[in-house]
Amino acid sequence: METLEAVIEGKPVPDRDGSFVIRTFGLFAVFFGLPYLTQGVSWWLSINPGRYIFVKVQIQLILIALDFVIGFASISFGIGLFLRKEWAREIWLAFLIVTLLLHCHVIVVQTIAGIPASTALYKWIGVVLLVTIISWAYLSKAATKARFH
Repeated sequence: METLEAVIEGKPVPDRDGSFVIRTFGLFAVFFGLPYLTQGVSWWLSINPGRYIFVKVQIQLILIALDFVIGFASISFGIGLFLRKEWAREIWLAFLIVTLLLHCHVIVVQTIAGIPASTALYKWIGVVLLVTIISWAYLSKAATKARFH
């Protein structure tokens, strides 16, 4: 709701409906997907089938495909969040949980295949966990849900 003084003086009114925070989540989701795309391209360009056994090449190809899927999905959900679409809010929250579980699964698969998991992967899982907690804490509130259409 705009104050009378601000309307009379022609000053910009602060964003009281939370659109700024929601759009910030959207921008973050877009930027969240970019590392997945860059990692997918990097791995794709560096794959050398003759260097590894067949199983490791297959695992690497699956991880590359997952990087592309997660990257493009995150960017599209980010655009939807930026536009305050309800479908994007719901899918983003589910997507984060699936992404977190997928990362944990990747660690298990890599361990079974004899590929050591790097500390960077553990740190990234921590980032995904933090993003999941913050997103669920803010985007699942009833007042925030009402701002989507």
